[in-house]
Amino acid sequence: MLRNSNPANSRRERTNKKKGRRSKGIKLREWSDESMLGAIQAVREGTFGVNRAALEYGVPKTTLYDRISGRVVHGAGMGAQPYLSREEGELVDFLKSCCKMGYEKNRKEVLVLVQAILKKKGCDLGSPISNGWWQRFLERWPSLSLRTGDAFSVARDRMTDHKVLTATSNCLNKL
Repeated sequence: MLRNSNPANSRRERTNKKKGRRSKGIKLREWSDESMLGAIQAVREGTFGVNRAALEYGVPKTTLYDRISGRVVHGAGMGAQPYLSREEGELVDFLKSCCKMGYEKNRKEVLVLVQAILKKKGCDLGSPISNGWWQRFLERWPSLSLRTGDAFSVARDRMTDHKVLTATSNCLNKL
């Protein structure tokens, strides 16, 4: 068996082989959404089979098959789905109204609220919400910011009134 005396050359050859394999076939995302939708429609209507539709519309057959079988939802983005969708806007409104009444929420209190909302939705994560979620939440809602709360004030004293607590509880139950 002959071996290359210079290990760098053999490494370079392996790298070139890998690059050669990667460049064959269809490159990433050379097809449009319109062509994929057309291929999906053609298969569902029975005009073409999956392989023929993939050829006719210029889309990868495995991607087409995944979308037809429901394995991948057409139009869905990459990454995890957000914990809150509709509720996130309501949560922001609630936080702003609490702030107007003089009862600001800190990071920990907001995360407890989010956990409660998720639990009520039946999406219990089993672990606390990450710091990354908190950072992205603040990026999505730039009108929110963390500030140091004032000392116990009259407004906060009013918040401990039974009527205000009941109203706050009702707001939370709507979420």
